[in-house]
Amino acid sequence: MLVWNAAHAAAQCPAPASCTPGAAPAANAIFGMGIYRVQLGQLDHTTLGGTDGYQNYSCTKTTTLVRQGSYTLTVQTNPNVDENVRAWIDFDNNGVFDPAKELVLLSNDARKHSATFTVPANAVLQQHLRLRIAADNANAPFPTPCSSPEYSQTEDYGVVLTSGTLLPQAAFSTPDSLSCSGLVQWQDRSRNTPTSWEWDFGDGTTSTAQHPQHQYAVPGRYSVRLRVCNATGCDALTKTDYVVVRASAPRPATCQPRTLAYCCGFGITRLQLLDIDQRSGDGAEGYQDFSCRSQATLTVDQPYSLRLTTGANGHDVRIYLDRNDDGQFSSTELLYEGLGVQSPTIALAVPSLPTGMVYNKVLRLRVVADFASGAAASPCRDVTSGQVEDYGITVLPNTVPPTASIAMHYQQFCGPVRVQFDNTTIGTVTAYQWNFGDGTTSTLAQPPAHTYTQPGTYDVQLTAQNTFGSTTARQTVVVAGACPSYCTPEGYGGTPDIPFYFTRVQLADLDNVAPRAWGVGYRDFTQLTATLQLGKTYELRTESLERTFASADVWAHVVAWIDYNQDGQMGPSELVTPQATNSYSPYRLTFTVPRNARLGATRLRLLIYGQDQLASDSCTPFSFNTSTEDYTVLLLPDAAPPRAGFAVDWPNSCTGTVQFRDQSESVPTAWQWSFGDGTTASEQHPQHTYAAPGTYTVSLRATNRYGSHTTTQTNAVIVTGTAPGVRPAACVPRSGAFTYDYRIAQLKLGNLVYGDTLRAPGYLDNTCTATTIRLAQGQAQPFTLIGQNIYYHTLYMWLDSNDDGEFTPDELLFNSTKEPVMFTRTGTITPPPNTPTGRPLRLRLAYQQQFDYYRQFASQPRPCTRNEEYEMVRDFAVIVDAGAVTATRPSQLSSAAWSIYPNPSTGYVQMQLPTHMAGSHSAEIWDATGRLVQTLPLVVGARGTTEANLSHLPKGIYFLRLAHEALPTQRISLH
Repeated sequence: MLVWNAAHAAAQCPAPASCTPGAAPAANAIFGMGIYRVQLGQLDHTTLGGTDGYQNYSCTKTTTLVRQGSYTLTVQTNPNVDENVRAWIDFDNNGVFDPAKELVLLSNDARKHSATFTVPANAVLQQHLRLRIAADNANAPFPTPCSSPEYSQTEDYGVVLTSGTLLPQAAFSTPDSLSCSGLVQWQDRSRNTPTSWEWDFGDGTTSTAQHPQHQYAVPGRYSVRLRVCNATGCDALTKTDYVVVRASAPRPATCQPRTLAYCCGFGITRLQLLDIDQRSGDGAEGYQDFSCRSQATLTVDQPYSLRLTTGANGHDVRIYLDRNDDGQFSSTELLYEGLGVQSPTIALAVPSLPTGMVYNKVLRLRVVADFASGAAASPCRDVTSGQVEDYGITVLPNTVPPTASIAMHYQQFCGPVRVQFDNTTIGTVTAYQWNFGDGTTSTLAQPPAHTYTQPGTYDVQLTAQNTFGSTTARQTVVVAGACPSYCTPEGYGGTPDIPFYFTRVQLADLDNVAPRAWGVGYRDFTQLTATLQLGKTYELRTESLERTFASADVWAHVVAWIDYNQDGQMGPSELVTPQATNSYSPYRLTFTVPRNARLGATRLRLLIYGQDQLASDSCTPFSFNTSTEDYTVLLLPDAAPPRAGFAVDWPNSCTGTVQFRDQSESVPTAWQWSFGDGTTASEQHPQHTYAAPGTYTVSLRATNRYGSHTTTQTNAVIVTGTAPGVRPAACVPRSGAFTYDYRIAQLKLGNLVYGDTLRAPGYLDNTCTATTIRLAQGQAQPFTLIGQNIYYHTLYMWLDSNDDGEFTPDELLFNSTKEPVMFTRTGTITPPPNTPTGRPLRLRLAYQQQFDYYRQFASQPRPCTRNEEYEMVRDFAVIVDAGAVTATRPSQLSSAAWSIYPNPSTGYVQMQLPTHMAGSHSAEIWDATGRLVQTLPLVVGARGTTEANLSHLPKGIYFLRLAHEALPTQRISLH
């Protein structure tokens, strides 16, 4: 009789195999695939992988196994690449591997491969048997016993089988570990051929069957123990709290819809809702009832995220809840319907209405998913290709206050601002209270769009209430203080080979990918909005096309401006960042919104131009390699206490009257001024008159709902005299220095001879420092202006002839917008006949340089703003003396020639004009800052009457002038 031992085994080899696999091509070795480690029984062998090619270790690397024993074979392949692995043992030792009967490992798309197998009872004993392991790339054909791999390798090992009995290993499972009926079917999965079984079900009952079925009588958690034995010995396994028997299940449904013709991956493969994460097969499995296994608890009127995973096609998805627990589903129990959706994420809420909800009991939730057909909803109809699944839902009553919430969007940004508020409150609500921040309220659940007519910041509040309390949500609405007009840039956007236009613009919530093409220099995208917050940092990202002849001279500059002060012009101080130099797409500009920017809607301007262009400004002249785009930016306040700050229009006063202007950051809502002479004020921009000469220290305390801050300026005001003088102007242009060094070399006007010093500020108030100009009422006064350089220039002059501090269109005495000249400018100005005499008035002069005769910087003269690069503004004091009228200006004819009524008005006005003006005319409407806000067409009847609707304009003072007609300007008040 042959005695088998390890030494004898090492000297033997398996029977020759009927085939020998080849090796993978050497070129594929770079992918690093192959078999790196094999573990089975006592065998644990590590190799170098596929670079070894086919290896036969069957004579030297062996392991001994016991027939009918259970073993785990583990194969490690490349840890970075997925492979398919197969393994066979030639149990009958005939040199041929049966692909099915002798397969002991099958693993796909993995990097570590493991399988447990049981040695057959008829396997050959005490002979060397061949173990063959074949691996290849996951995308290559599956390996076979005789195939040569494309990327990996094949290895052979030796296995020797002995007779005997191994110690059993206890194992068991059940598909019913969570049960509502209490009936549980057990499966013995013990290894190494046990011959007896002893079950303890944890409820005081036992069984000796191999696969028993057990009925639990009482809900609860149960620990289960199995002890198995054979001739070698025994083993036991206990699973603690393995079985959970629930006290209740949903009422059985009266219908269980079938899947009639499954195909194409339709159906539900996963549902996630709170504690439910149920994976399942698709529609091929048909109806599935998970109402006992997968349950969740929801509170009425609260939204919950339900994620449904479906096949790759569009599905019609409907979700029902048997809210009255009658086992049926009606149309009123539909919670969600999505047509043609794929794997939707659903905000699922169980509404408290209609009545009849059964609380604190498990109800049946039904999910229906079928191919998108548009068929009518029916929770009991058999589906075509998808499936129906049921879940268990317990609904709790709502015992907390609602969570108030507001969503909003601007329907109109300029003029009267129109905002739509959407009520997104969560929870049961019995009453709503809206406060729109402008003195108006509403109790509607969903109010109509609200219109704001006055500039400012409005705190909108929504209070939602039920019997358990109330909560309040807030939103901030900002209404811009101006709706300026802007110049329209020119350009050509490059050429097909060298395109210079944007293809994408991204900023905050703005992402514009609208198609563009060359040949267009300006695009108006102001219907698109980016919402920004003061003090926050953002990245502006733009893209453009690659230029075919890309070289240093066709790289692009990208420049951006935001009109932070809403004056209709964009200068160096409003550059988002310095221009991007020598850059390819994408272009990234990072910037921080100034905390003192004016709130509300304003304009973002983007410019892209070639490196060979001149340094560019926001009103680009015609150029082939240039393109400009405009967007709307909505500037919102930051949630921070203010930082107080202020400016004095002209701190050296010769009259004692000083205009203070609040420049606080972070949007204060209340102001407290102390002027240093014992007086105070609470206005935002107060005007104060000091009674005596002296030097005064001024302080300002600014407050908003987040806190307060105080600033003090020592020697802020120096009063040199208190005699009557020029009234402070209602507006002051920006005073910063020029980008380019321009100045007035000499101005001669009446008795005034004036010249600027080198690098003079952009704005100066000379009413106290320069000679007071003497003019005669109604008489033309010649002037001469000499510029510092040879460039073309334009000139505007206004006289505050009604002494109200404002400059209106009919107070523009000189306008050379359409007549730019070089070197010396000459002309005349004529004080109107009704100008007050004998007291100082303010004369404002705006002088603007320009490089190109055909180039205009502003469509209309603007007394309150200045172009920061090219323009200077100067104020002088004028005293008009009574004198003979030598000429009557058309704009000063008697106002009796025409009239407007009612005045003041709410917006609808009637006009009476001379009868000879019957026909079509054009009227210009100017605001109090001198800005043209609208041009109206008028049709005058035979009796000289016509009408106009001005209700869309914000409340305030306006001036209406008939274009090209010799009639006076009319002042109208809208309230």
